[in-house]
Amino acid sequence: MKVISAVLEFLPEKQLQPPHEHAEEEFQHVISGSGTWTLNGKESPIKKGDLMYAKPWDMHGISNTSSDTLKFFVMKWVNKGVVKPVKK
Repeated sequence: MKVISAVLEFLPEKQLQPPHEHAEEEFQHVISGSGTWTLNGKESPIKKGDLMYAKPWDMHGISNTSSDTLKFFVMKWVNKGVVKPVKK
């Protein structure tokens, strides 16, 4: 299993990337700031201390909707045998 971790930060009113999907499971933990977490089309406010999780192939993204820098820790990994589901 390959694990990737990083600390990321981005400027006020910026989106790190548009909602996307991938084979990795992913945790994101907000270190400072606030913003919006999108998971499978549903948006939720996030703030310092919040922990978000996306399972493989969940459509997810994070946006900084505040006037401060948003900083978060991310860890993601691929488990063996994860296949892309067939969309109905």
